[in-house]
Amino acid sequence: MAVYMHRERAGRAPRVAGFVLAVALAAAGGWAGYRYVFGGDFPRGTHDVEVYTVVDALTTPGAGRGGFLGMCDADTYRISVDSAELCVSLNGSLGTVAAEGTPAGIVLAEPAVADLRSITAGEGASMVILQYRGALVAAVDTGLLAGAAGPLTATPVD
Repeated sequence: MAVYMHRERAGRAPRVAGFVLAVALAAAGGWAGYRYVFGGDFPRGTHDVEVYTVVDALTTPGAGRGGFLGMCDADTYRISVDSAELCVSLNGSLGTVAAEGTPAGIVLAEPAVADLRSITAGEGASMVILQYRGALVAAVDTGLLAGAAGPLTATPVD
């Protein structure tokens, strides 16, 4: 009987190790898929991005607040802009503009800056958020839009 128990335990170790390895690979693949769908680096080249304005009256500091999948609560998104964590409520989508992913960051060419200025005119927001493939990727201070002819480098959003 002791020999039988010994063989049973010896056969269990490779199965447990295989199961742990399978779970680890599935988690890594899931994380890579999540980053592909919901975020990650903005790809190089020109891409259409959705334009949203931030509802300033509903913006609060985001430091120390819990959340799930980048949300502070049901209708506010957690973002980090210039190392400041914020919980923002978004207005939009107001339209799309072309943005270019470069080694220097996300750049809006002169026509895109003009489009962004016309899309956000009259909104009264202090910040514009750009979204690509469901991920918030960049922020633009609306004060910079007033005098900018282009090109304009947007601030990355984490």
